[in-house]
Amino acid sequence: MKKGFFLAVALFTFLFSFAQQTFTLSGTVRDKKTGETLIGATIVLKANGTYSVISNGYGFYSITD
Repeated sequence: MKKGFFLAVALFTFLFSFAQQTFTLSGTVRDKKTGETLIGATIVLKANGTYSVISNGYGFYSITD
C-alpha cells in the first residue's frame, strides 16, 4: 500500500515538473561603439516558436513564455 502511494506521488511530481517549464529572457540593448541604449530595437527569439519584443524607452526588453 505504501509503495503504491509513493509511486503515484513520484509519478505525479515527475509529470507536473515538466508541465510548468517557462523562461524569461531580458536585457538592455546598447550600441556597440557608443554604449548608448537603443530605444525601439526589435529582439527576435526563435526557440520552440518565434517570440519578438521591442525595447522600451530605456533600451530594456523582456520575453517570457
